[in-house]
Amino acid sequence: KQAARDQRKQLAQQIEECKDANLLTMLKRQAETLDRQLEGPVGAVHEQQQREEEPENQEPTNLYIGNLSMTVTEEQLCASFGKFGDITSVKIMYPRNEQQRARGCNSGFVQFATRRQAEEAKSALDSQDLGGMRLRIDWGRNVRKPG
Repeated sequence: KQAARDQRKQLAQQIEECKDANLLTMLKRQAETLDRQLEGPVGAVHEQQQREEEPENQEPTNLYIGNLSMTVTEEQLCASFGKFGDITSVKIMYPRNEQQRARGCNSGFVQFATRRQAEEAKSALDSQDLGGMRLRIDWGRNVRKPG
């Protein structure tokens, strides 16, 4: 829970300093999600509850972003993908060990408010260059949308 509290404080600071409207919306949604997590179960129990609450037949709005340059930030992802609609979540998966760092790229996820927005972003940006690397975009697993 302490990590979630620390992340919430960091988000509050980013919200205060943010000038980009799309990024501000995304940061506020992330803050709301953290607030709910701090009120309820956190971690694996919370993730399991989210999976159980998801409708199995719902088409995903979450895009997996592979071959992501190690220099690309979540803000840059918001700027690139935000042109296609409302983003509800952005997360870059940073390497955890030397073997992952040796690959020379990250991966991440961008979740949209609607399937149509996600499809447009996937169609337009798959195989496009971002930060000097060609993106690989596919569908991610459904996750509960904040808000």
